[in-house]
Amino acid sequence: MRQVQEALSDIGIPVFAGIWRATTQDQNPPVQYVVYSSTTTEASHQDDHVTSFRTYVYMNLWSDTDPTDMADQQHGSHD
Repeated sequence: MRQVQEALSDIGIPVFAGIWRATTQDQNPPVQYVVYSSTTTEASHQDDHVTSFRTYVYMNLWSDTDPTDMADQQHGSHD
C-alpha cells in the first residue's frame, strides 16, 4: 500500500510490506524495522451492494534494542 509506505516514510527506520527479506545471502535484518500488512473489509451496504470499505493496517516493530528509545525520539521531534 503506497499510502502506508508514505505515511511511515519519515519515522527514521526501514518499513517493509509483509516481511523483511534479505537481498544478499549474508545480510542481517536492520537493528529496528517495521513490517506491516493490511486487510480491507466491507463497511456498509445499500440495496445489496457494497457502498464503502474499511481498511485495517497492522504493524509490528522489530527491534534488537529497547523500542521505547525510538518512541521517545519520535515524540520529541514533534514537540
